[in-house]
Amino acid sequence: MPQIFCPGFEADDLAGVICRGVDQSWEVVLATSDSDWYQALREKVIWFSPHTEKQITLGDLLGAVAVREVPFDSIDHFIEAKALAGDASDGIPGVVGVGIKTAAKIIHVHGSVESLWAKHDGGAAVKGVIPLRVAGQEYREIYRRNLRLIDWRLAPSLPADYEFEMNAANRRGFEGLYEAWGLRLGFVNLGGG
Repeated sequence: MPQIFCPGFEADDLAGVICRGVDQSWEVVLATSDSDWYQALREKVIWFSPHTEKQITLGDLLGAVAVREVPFDSIDHFIEAKALAGDASDGIPGVVGVGIKTAAKIIHVHGSVESLWAKHDGGAAVKGVIPLRVAGQEYREIYRRNLRLIDWRLAPSLPADYEFEMNAANRRGFEGLYEAWGLRLGFVNLGGG
């Protein structure tokens, strides 16, 4: 199987680089059970869980049909909600008492986390214990840190010394996997190596 790796970078960061760097006409299937990868969704990029065989498209994420019944207005809305809620599977704590559904609702009502902060700081009434907690100074740095950890676009740029390996002995198996999934084999040139 082809592998793309770069010392000091996680698979998430590399997947983000690949999804942003491929020809926009390509259809990309992200085979992972990590819902953080929803942020890569676009018209021709879909998320597929090998464990559940569940498939999520950008339309699903925005329409909330298949995503925990949480409607997101955009990929940014999803990322901000994840930053507020945190990610227990990655050991990233969020604002106490805020799950992904609550985070999505708060952002939907206020437009963004920063907008909620601006309303609060400007003296506007913020209703509810949880929105007040989110608006408080105590959790702002947690949100900012989580945003840096969760949002792939904020990851450091991929250095020119990344490595691309393809083991010729496994090429047949890789082609068989692609064939079984009904995909075509393609390669991405990210520039540099």
